[in-house]
Amino acid sequence: MDLSLTPYSPDIGITRLLVDQPIAVPALIKFYYSDFIVRELDLDGACVKLKEAAIPPEPELDAYNDYLSEPEMKRVKLSIVIQNAPELAYLSTEDRDMIAAIYSTPPSVLLASEAPNFFPLPPDKQTRRSVHRLLSSMNRIDIATRTVVDPGDGDGEQTYRLMIQFQRPTIPRPPEKYTHFVLEKAGLDTMQAVTSMISRMPQQFRCKVNDFTYRGTKDKRGVTVQRVCVRGVWPSILSNASIKSTGMYLQTGDFSFSSEALCLGAHLGNSFELILRGIPHTATSNLTDRLLSLKSKGFINYFGHQRFGSGSTRTHHIGAAILAGQYSDALWMVISSTMECRFKPADMSRDSFKNIMASIASKDSQLFEDSLKRLLDDVGRSRGPFASTIRLVKESMDPLAALLKHISKSMQTMYIHAFQAYLFNLAASRCIAKIMDELASGKRGARTSYLLLNDPVYARTTTTQIENKIHLISADDLNKEEYTFKDLALPLLGTKTIRLLSSAASNFPQSLLADVYEAYNDALLSNGLSFDSFSTITQRTTVPKELSSSFRAFVPVGDVRLLMVTPSDLQMCWIRHTSLTDILGVTDMDILAGKHPHAFSEVSVMDPVSLSGNTETEHISLALRFLLPSSAYATELLRELLGTAVDPESQKAILTHYKINITNSNELDEQECFQQSE
Repeated sequence: MDLSLTPYSPDIGITRLLVDQPIAVPALIKFYYSDFIVRELDLDGACVKLKEAAIPPEPELDAYNDYLSEPEMKRVKLSIVIQNAPELAYLSTEDRDMIAAIYSTPPSVLLASEAPNFFPLPPDKQTRRSVHRLLSSMNRIDIATRTVVDPGDGDGEQTYRLMIQFQRPTIPRPPEKYTHFVLEKAGLDTMQAVTSMISRMPQQFRCKVNDFTYRGTKDKRGVTVQRVCVRGVWPSILSNASIKSTGMYLQTGDFSFSSEALCLGAHLGNSFELILRGIPHTATSNLTDRLLSLKSKGFINYFGHQRFGSGSTRTHHIGAAILAGQYSDALWMVISSTMECRFKPADMSRDSFKNIMASIASKDSQLFEDSLKRLLDDVGRSRGPFASTIRLVKESMDPLAALLKHISKSMQTMYIHAFQAYLFNLAASRCIAKIMDELASGKRGARTSYLLLNDPVYARTTTTQIENKIHLISADDLNKEEYTFKDLALPLLGTKTIRLLSSAASNFPQSLLADVYEAYNDALLSNGLSFDSFSTITQRTTVPKELSSSFRAFVPVGDVRLLMVTPSDLQMCWIRHTSLTDILGVTDMDILAGKHPHAFSEVSVMDPVSLSGNTETEHISLALRFLLPSSAYATELLRELLGTAVDPESQKAILTHYKINITNSNELDEQECFQQSE
């Protein structure tokens, strides 16, 4: 199979692999959502799984729902129970009939008369309690009972009365402040899943987006399992908000209550279970050898293509334009990418869309609105989803204000972080090339764990200060062998890492940090930036006071990222099947339905006999399972393993080779819609 596949993605800064593979192994990933399963890891290392979808008992909510339903048969039954209850035998027939009438009256009728009703109570305390327990068991949450004590005149004996009064019922809340649950979803990112659940909740139980918390966001292109919590929502409401359909779905389960919310980042990483389908029979042995190498050496910790979007306008270009003060260019790139995300290629070929692009290029807001209206008429869509795009166009005379006011803070940050990630990829590629040369020449040896003086490593401290997360290897470190080759780390560009980079370039010109400095400097200059302009952007730009905090968020402070990552618990399972389009992934939902999971085993040298068969009628796919720390990309592990990029364009080329036209092709050709909140 000759597809001219390349392992490199220079458009996002990736130009080197840890081990250059002579032959690329074509494989389909994410053919179905279930081919890419991601499960969150708890802080104790346990894998989050959806184990049961059962709803725990909700007696308070059941009573409320019973009250809302008002079945006639139930009211008749209550009347009969009250009239024959031994606890009320002390009352006259007239009083029992009146109490029965109150409890069998519909709430809408009781609402018109809020005056209390009084009935005698016996002096015995236990008997009074039994009366209240009986009436409470009627589950009329709109009726309250209370004992009223009459002290009597002078030395007269006090008497007791039963007060029965209508009360306006309040919606019951769960026993604890937060409801925790496990969410399994496919075809939706975490925020889309949350907003979808909210939209499907009954109005009286509906909450807000900010009521949800989770430990990390999960991508939509795959099946993901994670812990989520929400304030004040019953499990049954969440369960009924599930989506069950072919392809995209979400399911909730494993409910519990807690007084504590979940904290962002409070997890160890993710467990991945992937299907690589359509492995050439001739590549199986070679692929096993690569897995053994990957298990010991790891892979380069690049930011994957998901970070940069897949449209014609990459998100890091928008970030670079913002940081360079080219706000007008950034604004129009946002609008262009938004429009590109909204329509499929068939719609985008319409003349009306071409007119929209022309209006963006000429910055003609009237032409834009006229063209947009025609396009919406063509494709039958409402104008509503484009409201923020239209506002951006109308305010294009002040592009910075438009960016700050009409693009959500998360989106603003995402554009900047994409440029930051692009710079890291460039620096990582440059450093790996240098390290490979030093290993080949013998400059780096096993005696010092393949480390050199002044190599940057991730500091073995608990500090949260970014500038202290990097440690430069000393002679003492080399003697103690406290750090290893896998501890190498690079700073992400930011205001708190620029000084470290500048100092290293000046004092240690042969070090890896000096190479990082040069890579960042070259990329900044090519984008109209410099280290100085980067760090002083907030001082050089004047914005309205109400937008100053948003503008400061444009400038990242930096961070530290490992140069290489090694997967933990790497396991494999070869699968033989008759059709390339067979469903092979096994989700937690599948297991609950009785499907057996794959029998994974440790990576080892393959027995060729185990994969013998008819190469004309059988396909071979590889199931992988492994753990990665948070922020590491499984697609970059696959790049190293397969010797080819696994971006949507490469996947389309493999699909074309197999002449496959699949119904879920939107997973491959859908644009990564990085756009402002509507």
